[in-house]
Amino acid sequence: MSKKIYLPVIALAIGFANAYVAFQVHSMLFCLLPLWAFLLGYFSSWKTGLLSSFLLFVSYTTVIAFMNYPPPSFTPNGFLEYIFNFVWGGFILCIIGCGAPLVRRGVKNFGSIGVLVLLALLLVWCGFLSFTGYGYCYQVIIESSKNLDDLELYLPLVAIAQEPYAEIFNHPHAFPGAEGSFRGGLSEDYSLEITDTEYGKMLKVGVPGLEAKYKPSEETVKLGPEPPTPVDMTPGLEPYPYVGSIIFDMSHTPHEELQFMPKYDVQEAKVIYSERFLGMIRVEARELVQEFRVPIKVSSDTEAEIKIYLECWYVCGGGINFMNGKGEVYSETVKLETTTSNEWILVAGEAVSSFGVGSRVD
Repeated sequence: MSKKIYLPVIALAIGFANAYVAFQVHSMLFCLLPLWAFLLGYFSSWKTGLLSSFLLFVSYTTVIAFMNYPPPSFTPNGFLEYIFNFVWGGFILCIIGCGAPLVRRGVKNFGSIGVLVLLALLLVWCGFLSFTGYGYCYQVIIESSKNLDDLELYLPLVAIAQEPYAEIFNHPHAFPGAEGSFRGGLSEDYSLEITDTEYGKMLKVGVPGLEAKYKPSEETVKLGPEPPTPVDMTPGLEPYPYVGSIIFDMSHTPHEELQFMPKYDVQEAKVIYSERFLGMIRVEARELVQEFRVPIKVSSDTEAEIKIYLECWYVCGGGINFMNGKGEVYSETVKLETTTSNEWILVAGEAVSSFGVGSRVD
């Protein structure tokens, strides 16, 4: 069998195998892809090298695409997977595979040097994409039946390795257009204090006011009082018309999971919410791993119905293709619906672990 036949076949096999290994073992193994393209081209002609490197890219991307989308992935989004991955680096694999035979003849000519430079640049690019990044987030979302102007929340802190991690509270999150976001915008006016309580150190959050969940747009305001605006109509029908949210997030964090502290009645669990397999490999999963309770106090001089949604999470991930990455998330969530008072409540929470492949192009 000639090289024109078996090298492209080998390229297909290597692409499939490399995709599985990069997903299963470590994202940095994505960096092997340029080296495979170079080796396949080095031991063949420029035409065979071009074909082999292209098939290497296609087989590798096919596996990643099927990890990202349930089969069949031949949808408009699935097709874009190939296009964007090719544009963001895949085409350089073809250039390397096509030019690699020049290096076999010697490295003193301009073409050989150019191929080696491209190989080095693509290795650096793949290394940058596949480098594992870490991040933390802590957020609280408030929904109330009244616009409370003296609301105080006592919430659990977060910890890593059983030690409080207060650094995250130095990183408040803000983004343009937050006023129109889901469940209202970010609260800009609030106070924050770590205080001693009967449950140990807790986070005391003071919120001097909430905002209406549905604000009229500028266009609606220009229409005048007739017809009534959404903010005029909704509060009577909506049980929780006033909202506020506070978010803290940071990147370049420690590699340990972020967890609530203090926690009580902790019970380990294993309940699979969802999972998906590609062959024998589990490529996506979301499962409950722990149940617990945390102390919370919601205080105000005005009695009102209130809902609290509290969440912290740890995320890590690295690229396993030019436009795809594998991500892992550990999150802890607490939901409370109560009436404002000065009483402590032990609220049930759960920890969920999940992982999967995602695309940076929607």
